[in-house]
Amino acid sequence: MKSSRVGVLCVVVLAFAGGCAHEPESVNAAAAPVPTSSAKTAATADTSFEIDLVDDFTDAFRNVSEDSLPQGAGLSLFDEYVPGSTGTFEKIRYVRIVLKKGETARAAATRFHGWLSTIKLPPDTRFGVQEIRERGDNGEDSVVALRSLVLTGKPVLAQADIAKATAMNEGENAYVAIELTPEGGRAFADATDRWSNRRMAIVVDGFVMSAPLIRSRISGGHLSITMGGGNSKENADEAKRLARALQRSPQ
Repeated sequence: MKSSRVGVLCVVVLAFAGGCAHEPESVNAAAAPVPTSSAKTAATADTSFEIDLVDDFTDAFRNVSEDSLPQGAGLSLFDEYVPGSTGTFEKIRYVRIVLKKGETARAAATRFHGWLSTIKLPPDTRFGVQEIRERGDNGEDSVVALRSLVLTGKPVLAQADIAKATAMNEGENAYVAIELTPEGGRAFADATDRWSNRRMAIVVDGFVMSAPLIRSRISGGHLSITMGGGNSKENADEAKRLARALQRSPQ
């Protein structure tokens, strides 16, 4: 089993106005490529958005051994240290699945969820999957693997809570600035207040884009989604597509 460690002060990928959230980054002690925690999504007119609570108290793979994983499926167990119930960091396990040659992230996620469905979870929890990206020699990011997260409860925010989504650029960095509705802003502030020192997951089209550690109550009703690294023009175009998609409230 590979070992990972979560650092609490890393690149801020999901930025909030009026509060503090940092994106934990896993460090693989086995010297595999360190995944970036920024991500892209192929936004479409059917793009979905939500923010969910991450349940770091549930160690879903505590009784799973490396030998019990299906052979040839590209599955591996990792350890990570997450904020515990006593205020200290506790070790839990998660699973990664490596994409096969030519396999899309969507196809790998379907394969991953098929195996994850065999793992028993407590009531009112479910698995989410996050892309792990690696930058190639050409400077472009590509998805090389997916990792598991345990999500719990109803979504804190959904697409209907978005009042406005705007594509923005700062130098070569592209992002989507989101303004929440008054109701969404209040719900988000209340949720971050009770979920302090725990993680939340931003989910777009079924993929966790990032899972920042909430440090304090976040008020103000604004947040931003940063695009992944690589080609700045492609990132800017993707930010525009995502902003347009998120602006469409579901019927």
